[in-house]
Amino acid sequence: MARKNHTLIKLISLVVLLFGLGYRQMIVAQESEQLREYYREIINQFESNLAIARQSGERLQELRVWTGVGQAYQYMGEYQKAVAVYQKAWAIATEIKEYAIIENVLTMLGNAYSKLGDYQGIEFYEEQLQLARGSADRNIERIVLGKLALAYLANTEYPKAIAAYEQYLPLVQELNDPLQEVLTLSQLASAYGAAKQKTKLKATLDRMLAVARASGDPRLETIVLQTQSSWSHVINEADRAIASQTQALQLARQGGDIQGQWQALQQLALLYAPLGDSQKVISLLAESLVIAKNSDNQYLSQFRQA
Repeated sequence: MARKNHTLIKLISLVVLLFGLGYRQMIVAQESEQLREYYREIINQFESNLAIARQSGERLQELRVWTGVGQAYQYMGEYQKAVAVYQKAWAIATEIKEYAIIENVLTMLGNAYSKLGDYQGIEFYEEQLQLARGSADRNIERIVLGKLALAYLANTEYPKAIAAYEQYLPLVQELNDPLQEVLTLSQLASAYGAAKQKTKLKATLDRMLAVARASGDPRLETIVLQTQSSWSHVINEADRAIASQTQALQLARQGGDIQGQWQALQQLALLYAPLGDSQKVISLLAESLVIAKNSDNQYLSQFRQA
């Protein structure tokens, strides 16, 4: 009897599971169809929306109409049409110097070209870089070069990625934005790391830390120290990894960053574990557990169980 009940429970559980999967698939299908209807409507209304935008004389409004229908064509899988439309949007965006939209359109063009065989849009970005340099517009050159560098990195073309990021970095530094500079240096560090250029990787990580400290933002400095620790672990420099993570912990404590403290303690435990210092590992994990239990941080709530 017990065996029959157990079998019945398993069958019921399987039916419930299959029903749940089928229900979720139905919901996803409905949402997908709703999106397709939405984008079909954008395509159907394109001519009238474009006419209204042009009558208003607002180039930015016209630009939004072009990007909207480009996204619609891309969602519908009509990539040639998407590229043609994005090219129109690109021309308007560069004309009116809407740099935030230029960056978005450039990304969408790269994605569309990638679907047509130009992986990551590299050929397109290379062409646009030459045009941007010919126009002497440093902002567009910076935007295109950043996209090209990231595309090279994604395509594992590390020497090209390094060359592009090394050219991109001075343009980013002109913005006087520490966060953007740190992000760029982080991507350059990733390229050096992937290319096994250990000395340049370490030098770039040190530059990141210098920029973060000069910014006066302790949270940014903490993130950079944690990044430095992670890379030091990857290149088997345990002492450097522990030192960087220890500094991150100290900064988090000074700033009252509860989640940052917990993360640093967890990472330190992972770093000490291969060294065979079990007492140190237990102490770090115990301290992180106390922090989780005594905190009302929503993220840490999942780690409050002993």
